[in-house]
Amino acid sequence: MSYEKTIKIKKSFTLIELLVMIAIISILMAMLLPTLKKARDMAKQIHGLNNFKNLGSACTFYAMDYNSWMPSSVWQPGNSSTRWFTLKNRIMMWF
Repeated sequence: MSYEKTIKIKKSFTLIELLVMIAIISILMAMLLPTLKKARDMAKQIHGLNNFKNLGSACTFYAMDYNSWMPSSVWQPGNSSTRWFTLKNRIMMWF
């Protein structure tokens, strides 16, 4: 059997090729970031609407259980004294 010697040359990336790849990736990221921001803003809007829906459902269920009376305030014990919050103030804490 004859054995042939082969020289294996390991080719690596040159500096220019690496810089071009970094430039391409940065251009793609610049195109993608505004789209991600729009998606994040839309998700926050949908989350807020879902909170309002859940709050409306909770008020409706409360009214069904308590002879059509709607909740008007929420009692929350404090450290030194008792505090009362109106329902509007309590809702705004969620948003």
